[in-house]
Amino acid sequence: MKKIIIILYVLLQLSQIVKSQEAGRLLVTTGASFLTVNPDSKGSSLGASGVATSPDLYSQFWNAAKYQFAESDGGISMSYSPWLRNIFDDMFLGNLTAFKKVDEFQSIGTSLRYFTGGDIEFQELNSPQKTEVKPFEFAVDVSYSRKLSDYHSASLTFRYVHSDLKLNQSAGSEGFHASKSVAADIGFFYLRDFVSRHKKDRLTYGLQISNIGTKISYFDGMKYFSPSLLRFGVNYKATLIEDHFLSFGFEASKYLVPSKTLDLDDSEKEVSDESYSVIGGIFRSFTDSPDGFKGELKEISWSTSLEYSFKDQLFARLGYFMEHKENGGRKFLGTGMGFLFKSYKLDLSYIIPNEKYHPLANTFQISVGKHF
Repeated sequence: MKKIIIILYVLLQLSQIVKSQEAGRLLVTTGASFLTVNPDSKGSSLGASGVATSPDLYSQFWNAAKYQFAESDGGISMSYSPWLRNIFDDMFLGNLTAFKKVDEFQSIGTSLRYFTGGDIEFQELNSPQKTEVKPFEFAVDVSYSRKLSDYHSASLTFRYVHSDLKLNQSAGSEGFHASKSVAADIGFFYLRDFVSRHKKDRLTYGLQISNIGTKISYFDGMKYFSPSLLRFGVNYKATLIEDHFLSFGFEASKYLVPSKTLDLDDSEKEVSDESYSVIGGIFRSFTDSPDGFKGELKEISWSTSLEYSFKDQLFARLGYFMEHKENGGRKFLGTGMGFLFKSYKLDLSYIIPNEKYHPLANTFQISVGKHF
């Protein structure tokens, strides 16, 4: 059981500090931040990347446009991710995904993502009264992907999001409520094989804008943007010798959310999230840094990945994720393995953060699936 003051829990769940809090710096806040947490083991082991990697069972989250180039006609997968294991013992993210090729040019996919905060005790300040709750969030989505040419495909995903932090279960919490919203993803993917007499190489690249959605509200009169995110990546799979392959790639990501400018000398310079529409906020996110273009570059997070495979049945993976210290400062190494036996798939991953006592330390994920 955890004792936690209601305000602390709100900060943990609602806020993402992606800039330093010095005067003139930016503060970014979003609701339903669980939507940006990669749910599958393969993506985690590759440094939280997957928008341009080879098509797989987990493409619904990263880039549903990849499904049309999958080698199987369909599949289903489940993933389990204990979260913040060094702090909580009952917080986890679960994911169920399935896809099916309709024909040579079309595919459909769906997924259910569920996050639970475990058992929480809300305790009022200067009061012995306690309220036990179990916050949860989930998202259900459906995707449609279509092949545009021999090498290109595109996808559109629609999502329903329900976020219930149980903030209305504590005394003195009038005005708090669960949040419901809708969002969409747009994805593009390119895949081309280069075949010679002795080897077959593959170039892929992908782009996705995810969680373009309505604003999220947990309290009357207060709204947060959905965690819209732009991802772009490139990957190359090379044949070392027969049946031995090496893939390497990189990926960049950036939040498409407007920021609040905090100036300690003039409080009127603070910009409210509510002053921008969803689309207006996306465009503003490219120009709102007080450091100009240099500052916008600091908002980009980077991932690099390396994957060795033998006969596309045994996989060893390594990836590295990093973001600027003014953009959160997260840095971690992802490691993992994958096994394909007939039509069954098993993937495992383990995160190694750069910092001692980091909340992501000892985070592992497991994904299992089956191709049809």
